[in-house]
Amino acid sequence: MKHLHIFANICLVLALYYLIYYVYLGIISPIPALGDSFDYHIPIAKSILNGSFLTAPFSAYSHFYPGDSEAINSVFILLNIPLTLSNILASVLLGIGCYFLGKTYKLNKFSSIIFATTIFSLNAILRWMNAVNVDVWVGLYFVIALILLRNPKKSFVYFAKLGLVFGLLIGSKYSAILFSLTLFIFYIKDLLKVISLKRIVSFLVPFSILGLFWYFRNFMATANPF
Repeated sequence: MKHLHIFANICLVLALYYLIYYVYLGIISPIPALGDSFDYHIPIAKSILNGSFLTAPFSAYSHFYPGDSEAINSVFILLNIPLTLSNILASVLLGIGCYFLGKTYKLNKFSSIIFATTIFSLNAILRWMNAVNVDVWVGLYFVIALILLRNPKKSFVYFAKLGLVFGLLIGSKYSAILFSLTLFIFYIKDLLKVISLKRIVSFLVPFSILGLFWYFRNFMATANPF
């Protein structure tokens, strides 16, 4: 356990180094790299600010993507915070979420720290640190969903939280629909033990507002939910 404690502290120091380094880069170079950031992530965020997202008046197919996580980027634009810091916030929250995920699945504190900092330091995460996209946010919602599904509760608040998280998940990226279905396949047996009509409604309200809304918008604008 002592050696595990030392290794966990080393991991924390390395993660802190990465965090400081990418925050510094994001501040001195506040313009995200070209590519997806400017092709559709930033335009979608701006459309949320000016209200045009309701009708999705875009010529590019990608602009019809669901925009829950783009709404977070729109807040950065509104507050004049460099967009190069958006994914850094998402990565930090993902790391914190992974720590609690480890605790939820019975890892000890030090193992949870190692797990969280390992995920935070993955190349797949670091390469997006100063970019603008939604992938890290999707990872965060997935982790929160795993935490919630671990211990289903007979509570309207629990099902509302579940609807909120799954709404954010499918409301951020089309492929997240498959992630959501996969989670339900593995956890539906436990959910059925605590489900009721009122709890289903409690789930559907936030799920529809944050998730299904984008597919309804696309259907109304193009007769195609995708």
